Amino acid sequence: MVGSRLFQLTLGCYSLLSRVVKNVLRDVVIKSDKKSAIRFVRDVVINNGLTVTDVIVNVPPSKILLGMKASYNMVPSSKYFHPLELASQPFELLVRERSTVKIIRRFDNVGKSLPVEVQVTRK
Repeated sequence: MVGSRLFQLTLGCYSLLSRVVKNVLRDVVIKSDKKSAIRFVRDVVINNGLTVTDVIVNVPPSKILLGMKASYNMVPSSKYFHPLELASQPFELLVRERSTVKIIRRFDNVGKSLPVEVQVTRK
């Protein structure tokens, strides 16, 4: 914190240097190039309704939250939302050991959500 303040007071007034430091910090802190061992596949089928199948492979022991908005990206404004976000009924899926998780969501012709099907297969 003190280092950041010292930089701002001494060299931060130079816009080119400020931009370079900001870009480097953004690349290091926010945008990491590390690849995850977890793979994600989504299949969408439209046939007398809608079926969305998500397969998450190589899930470590963790908690998966279904049916809720959980954005971890930096956003310019968080004061806007969609009214359906208030009506959602999220639930937790606890994965106890490394597994493959398959989540099947179905919607009827008018967009009404049908019961969610979850399958967990141990590796």
